[in-house]
Amino acid sequence: MSKIYIYLAGPITGKSAQSAVQWRELIGNALEGACENFVSISPLRCESPDEDGMYPVEYEWAFAHEVTEKNKLDVQRCDAVLAYLPDGNPLSIGTILEIGWARGMGKPVILVTNSDMVLNHPIIMADVPFRFDTRDKGWKKAVNTLKGLFEVYA
Repeated sequence: MSKIYIYLAGPITGKSAQSAVQWRELIGNALEGACENFVSISPLRCESPDEDGMYPVEYEWAFAHEVTEKNKLDVQRCDAVLAYLPDGNPLSIGTILEIGWARGMGKPVILVTNSDMVLNHPIIMADVPFRFDTRDKGWKKAVNTLKGLFEVYA
């Protein structure tokens, strides 16, 4: 039985460590509970918050390149991307890029959001077939979709 790696894309910049980590832990546990071969991959495993428990808004040039290349490699190595784009300002530019990388690599993307703008954006609608609203059991539907997509391979 082979492992199925799911990259957990979502907002980090300007977020508290608690808000950036909490949903990843909950969904990682749900994924691993749904299928013993699911392994969630968090981009936060190599990034630390500042002394106030916040992720920085501004990065030094070298670190920004390291983070970008690490995240791109993670998306490349994973079997699917589960992206979370909660309503709020600003929209996570990094997560949008990760969705684009994954689709460009031919990987399935499952998007969870509570934003009507994101759910109904024409490019998202055309290129991300699995879009779920957190206001309508979106997380459960996302986990079930991943299970349905990969269960036969696990």
